[in-house]
This record gives sequence, C-alpha cells and structure tokens, in this order.
Amino acid sequence: MRKWPEKNTDNKDGRFAGFSLYVSNTENRQRGRFAGFSLYVSNTGDIKNSTLCYKDGPHLPPLNFTTTCTNYGRYVIFYNERLNGVIYPEGYAINNVNTELCEVVVQGCDTPGVYGSNCDKSCHTDCKDNKCHIQHGSCFVCRAGWVGASCNIKCGEGWYGVNCSQQCKGHCKDNAACNHMTGQCDKGCDSGWTGNLCDE
Repeated sequence: MRKWPEKNTDNKDGRFAGFSLYVSNTENRQRGRFAGFSLYVSNTGDIKNSTLCYKDGPHLPPLNFTTTCTNYGRYVIFYNERLNGVIYPEGYAINNVNTELCEVVVQGCDTPGVYGSNCDKSCHTDCKDNKCHIQHGSCFVCRAGWVGASCNIKCGEGWYGVNCSQQCKGHCKDNAACNHMTGQCDKGCDSGWTGNLCDE
C-alpha cells in the first residue's frame, strides 16, 4: 500500500469557498498521478476528524482544478493513495506515483459569522455557533428552539431543543407550553411537580 503525506493548508478559522489546484509536468502522466485524490476540510489537521469535501474519479482530472467547498474549518487536506490489490480505472498511474502540486489557492471569509461573495453579510443570529453556508447564508444547524433554512421558525408548541426534537413534559403551570429553547416552564410548575423541566 502506498499513501501520500497529507497536505494541510491553514485558513485560521475561516470557511472555504473555493479551492484551486494547479499541477505541473507532462499532462497525461501527471493526470494519472493526480487521479483519485480527495479533499477534506478539518479544524484539527487530522484526516480522521475531517469532512470530505471532494472525491475525484473515475475519470482523469484536469490539471487546473477548481471546486467549491462549503465546509467550515481551518485546514484543507489533499490526500491520495494507491492500494495493493485494487484495480484502478484506465489512465491511473500505479507505479512510482507522486503528486506535484505547484499552487494551491484557498479562498473564503476570514471572519466567522459572515457569508457572500464579499463576506459582508451576517449569518442569521439563530444559526448554531453563528456558522452558515458561505454562499447563500443558510444555517448548517440551528440554535436550540429554532428550525428552517434561516433558523427563523420557532419550535411548535409543546416541542423544544435542537431541531425541535424534544417534547415538553406537559406539567407547566396553568397548562402553559414549555420554553421552546430550554424546555423549562417559564412561569413555574403545575401543582405537584418540581425540577428544571417540571418532570419530578
């Protein structure tokens, strides 16, 4: 088995909007070496805790390559391998393979919590951790109590938490609904019930 070292590109705490690779040398040979690569985005630089952004194949890639990654992270990892016993598509280089990257360009917003082509629009305040899609601003995950692409829809009555996935206990004072974010009874518990969620 042959694996290439992971290549990390540090982007501090920004998000990656565009990723370009420019590869040199004889075109067909280089395309065969380059073929089958993967791009990951990570906050730690460790491929095990990263998110796959792009996987090449089965055709040979162009030497000037651009893709859009909407993942949030600090590192871009370029990874390629050739495994013993695996049959690769026609044109893939198998022996004496190395990858020569001449230039890697990573573009994105330097400041968290913004999006758009000029990074001048703020993510919705109810996006969890203030993170949103770098191109159109939709939230990856909403803060507890909210749903929808812009996280601007309050949980339906009787539900609370992340993705409005938890049901209120139903023991709030005067039959009131629980708080859509915390599940607690803002006006207190019904007679005979105690605890943060009035479930004791």
